[in-house]
Amino acid sequence: MVQTPEIGQFYRKNRPTERCFAVDRNTTEPQAKALAPGISRPAFLSRAHPPKIGKFLPELRAYARIEREFKTSLSNLCALYDISEPEMGGIFPMNISGAFEKVAEALSNSHGEIKPKIMQDKSGKVCLATQKVFDTRMTLYYLPLCSLWEMMKQKDKKSETALLLSVLSYLFQIAGVPHFAETYSYLDGIYEMVAEWNDEQEQDEVEEPDAEFIAAHFSMMNEAGIILLSQMNSPKNLARFRGRVKRFKPKNAQGKALLNCAKNALQLFRAFPARSVMDNMAIPALESEEDSFIRSEQYMGFYWSNKDCVIDSVMEYVNAELSELCEMEEPVSVQYFDCPQDRESHDFTFEEKFFALLNEITDHLTDLS
Repeated sequence: MVQTPEIGQFYRKNRPTERCFAVDRNTTEPQAKALAPGISRPAFLSRAHPPKIGKFLPELRAYARIEREFKTSLSNLCALYDISEPEMGGIFPMNISGAFEKVAEALSNSHGEIKPKIMQDKSGKVCLATQKVFDTRMTLYYLPLCSLWEMMKQKDKKSETALLLSVLSYLFQIAGVPHFAETYSYLDGIYEMVAEWNDEQEQDEVEEPDAEFIAAHFSMMNEAGIILLSQMNSPKNLARFRGRVKRFKPKNAQGKALLNCAKNALQLFRAFPARSVMDNMAIPALESEEDSFIRSEQYMGFYWSNKDCVIDSVMEYVNAELSELCEMEEPVSVQYFDCPQDRESHDFTFEEKFFALLNEITDHLTDLS
């Protein structure tokens, strides 16, 4: 920081001596009232000074390079979106901040869903980028598996079971949808809390047959969940996916709906063979590090059933927890402007087809249950 001169030394050097205000006792003229001396202050206090860059902020010492890199990306962004490039007046870093606010306002007026961001890589290079968030519409994408479990026990449903397994295996293995039987998954924790709550109920609040029935339900659900998890994690379901779609012959309306879901899933799998919905998930901007947000695994996953004896308690827990959170972890697309861009590259083709598939397969599983 800029150091001020020692105030005591300044006044000792500059203050008037006592003799300057002594009374001349030999004169007969009326004594003039002495004026109080004006308060002196260092000259530097009357001038504006830019902030000094301390040694503890080494990245700020490269402000000339940062300004140059920012201005280059600013020009590239404004050229793509046909925005008048704002001037970078003032000193660093206020000049960058002012230009950023102006381009953010211009983008908001012309492309409301696109937000500018200042990015910096590990080498310290600064670049202006734009970010677009895919709207998941505050929806719970929960896929029930009890209908698959029932189908696996029916000998006349082998082809339907195999095709459905291929679809769900793709969603679990490749697309990244969490499974309730996975240890430490969000829905696994919710089911565990409901089970513990049922065990702790006093006998005068819950009749013994109901408590025993719920406990038996959890036991069955856990065993079935482990088996389904093993089946959905099998590589053979993906290896045989294409052949199962090709050979499947629907027998009724439900079979046609299943075949349509399978074709859409296979098309998405072949177009994006290694793409997970978790790849582009981004943590939302929070006002404080203590703030929480809805994680992707909290609004998306495989669960047991939407019609069983514990679903009301499960959804009560979920809604109570998520209703307190305003921000969500959602897919994000980022376009960098370190070099000129000839077109906007924000592309949510995968996300649009993926979430449409989730809606489609959820409806099908619900109809089967």
